[in-house]
Amino acid sequence: MTNRALLINASLIAIVIVAFYLLYKAYCNLKELKEENDRLREMNLLLFKEYVKNCRAIPEDIQSQLTELTEKYEHIDSDIATELISTLEVYKNGHSQDCIVRLGKIIENLLSKKVAELSPARRRTLKDLIDSAKNLRILNEQEWNICEAIRGVRNKLAHEINVQINAGWTSITLLGAIQIIFQLSGEIKPDVI
Repeated sequence: MTNRALLINASLIAIVIVAFYLLYKAYCNLKELKEENDRLREMNLLLFKEYVKNCRAIPEDIQSQLTELTEKYEHIDSDIATELISTLEVYKNGHSQDCIVRLGKIIENLLSKKVAELSPARRRTLKDLIDSAKNLRILNEQEWNICEAIRGVRNKLAHEINVQINAGWTSITLLGAIQIIFQLSGEIKPDVI
């Protein structure tokens, strides 16, 4: 074998070693990022739990049901956790109608992502998303009914003047909507399944 052939072989071996090293480093970085992401998602859920536990303006029965719901999940997306906390703030301040609109917005966003994963992407109305989610078995009958109720109230608020909503209905919708949001964005703990 000539010197030139040895040099080429040595260069190829060096390139392969460098490539493997870079792949290994990328794998390690990806693993670290995934672990950090999981840790942040768990912290978001803990933050939401703490908020629910310490929020005195939320009725105790709703607090206990929200706490029970959070115990079922490992983590939740940070944007969703932030949006839910600000929605509960709106509810706490007595703006239940705005709270329903915000919950509808969160559900619409999550359904848009879930439906797009399973069905050809196109711009859909909330009604289309809710119906598609039911047909694709993303939502069950009860969840579909809650989403339809939220959609109906959202439409009334957008098109009618001085809309009045029953406080009991608002509480039930709040819990149902948050349960749907957790179901669409969270991950159930393995021991709960």
